Amino acid sequence: MKTPVTHLTRQARHEFEMDAIAACFIGGTAVTGGIGTIPGAMVGALIMGVLNQGLSIMGVDAAWVKTIKGLVVIAAVALMRVSIAAALSAMPPQPQMPIMPMRSGSTSGLVER
Repeated sequence: MKTPVTHLTRQARHEFEMDAIAACFIGGTAVTGGIGTIPGAMVGALIMGVLNQGLSIMGVDAAWVKTIKGLVVIAAVALMRVSIAAALSAMPPQPQMPIMPMRSGSTSGLVER
């Protein structure tokens, strides 16, 4: 008895990486790192699963499926970048530390008080 995985083409078996990366980005993981949650990645995986299943049911060609997934990833990354930029612009400016000149003879670059 053959399993469903043996019926896939060689190319189709290597496309799960795109789905995993897309699920993370859709779930809110930042491209620059440091931001992201497990529930967000799970929601992204659910969205990718629904997208894959819907495109499969509609009988969309494999090339179009890859294109649509790529556009979804680009849209998710662009939305994340815009939301981060909006959040940063809404923050009040941070006070700048005054730059103090070095004392003559100091080699460490630190100012002694």
